[in-house]
Amino acid sequence: MGLNNLQPNMSKEYFYMENALRNGPHTVEEMKGRIGPLTFVWTEGMRDWQKAKDIPELASLFVAEFPPAHIPENTGQSFAARPTALPPDDSGRMLAIFISVLFSIGIVLNFFKDELYIMCFRYSRYYDSFLVAQKRSLMLSIVSLLFLLPGYVCFYILLFKGWKAIPKKYARTSPGMAVGFLFIPFFNFYWVFVAFYGWCADAGRTLKSKGAKGIHSYSAIILSILTIIGAFVGILVTVADLIGLKRDFDDNGSAARIRSYQFMEVAHWMSLITTTVQLTLLIIFSLTIAKGIKRIAALNIR
Repeated sequence: MGLNNLQPNMSKEYFYMENALRNGPHTVEEMKGRIGPLTFVWTEGMRDWQKAKDIPELASLFVAEFPPAHIPENTGQSFAARPTALPPDDSGRMLAIFISVLFSIGIVLNFFKDELYIMCFRYSRYYDSFLVAQKRSLMLSIVSLLFLLPGYVCFYILLFKGWKAIPKKYARTSPGMAVGFLFIPFFNFYWVFVAFYGWCADAGRTLKSKGAKGIHSYSAIILSILTIIGAFVGILVTVADLIGLKRDFDDNGSAARIRSYQFMEVAHWMSLITTTVQLTLLIIFSLTIAKGIKRIAALNIR
């Protein structure tokens, strides 16, 4: 009998207030979805309007219905041993920061190295030999390499990770080919555009497939062009140094010696400007790759 008292009288009809208007009458079943626990209701036999939650017959309408518990399948692994979600891979950003620091130091050291050469050429009459300039700049060259070589290694690792982040259906080449073919002489003059500009294009197409904004490729294009120019400037500097060294040993005439030094000065100025701009663009492109990797990972593009 106690159980029957808990069941609402479904035939009983109630009025309820909504927006200062009286609605009804409705049965208890019809009141479902129409009223809340704080809605004022009234029925025959009540002296005044009351909140629905205070009437036992209506209070049962607001009892929370919990969904059935989902019991996972027994996979033989306890809940405590289940692996948790891994934190996002932030190694690309760390590599980009490391590259930026190494190349920034390399830019400063390279500037002083070439500036030393240029000063020696300009005031060569006060130096016993051009070999003095070579000896003084040799130490700076070695020190700068200690920063530039690790920087280039980290850059190629980052470039590999950048290509690996692009799904195969959007990538024009594999990560290994993108990096490896850059070390093939002469062919790399073409491949540098594929590896740098191609990454921007393919990563941008990947992001646009999810409605995201693409990636600017200006730094990659200029970097690709400067990489080719830098190779020829390096050859020019080598030729200029050999000519200057020969003039220094022969010392057949001061006029010829001065002309050779002027040629060397121009070549080293070109090398200084090209290298500085190239390293700066490598820093910018590294940060672009790191940001692109993070954006692709955030969209979970496969």
